Amino acid sequence: EDDHPAMPAEAPKKFRGEFKCELCPDKVLLNERSLELHLQSALHKRNEKRFLRAKEIGVEAYIKECQAKLEASQKVAAQGKNKKERKKEQYWARRREWAMKKREDKKDGASKKSEANIEALKQRFQEKKARRLARKQAGLGAAEAAAAATASGGEAAKKKEKQRSRDEPVAPATEGSKSKRRKGAT
Repeated sequence: EDDHPAMPAEAPKKFRGEFKCELCPDKVLLNERSLELHLQSALHKRNEKRFLRAKEIGVEAYIKECQAKLEASQKVAAQGKNKKERKKEQYWARRREWAMKKREDKKDGASKKSEANIEALKQRFQEKKARRLARKQAGLGAAEAAAAATASGGEAAKKKEKQRSRDEPVAPATEGSKSKRRKGAT
């Protein structure tokens, strides 16, 4: 026993505040309220999750896991692209693939259509064309009638012209016709 001198017991380290969090050593907890807030904080929960993971797999395995994550993140950082940029790249790559597939399907689809389908599509297009032409002619017919009424000097044309002149915006006042009232005066 003389070979091993007794080690003095470690004196508890003094810390500021009333409470101390073992998982978050840098946190100063002055009272119970700050302790409760800290226990609910994301920082503490994250540290608690890490602690439980280390306890589950062992400290040495956890250290290796953390080093592997660190190396992976350094490798990614060396590439010069962060997570958001990588996700954006993946998104646009998928979009390009989708567009290429769609183009190929469209090319293949044209050759797959039967003569009956092609004729039906042509017929539908001709019907649509006829409807457009009818609408255009109906619009032109109404415009021509209004022009003819205005030219003949009909009573309805005069009323419409009067209405239009009332609806037009009034021209802004000229420099000489401005009111003498000041802005702030009432």
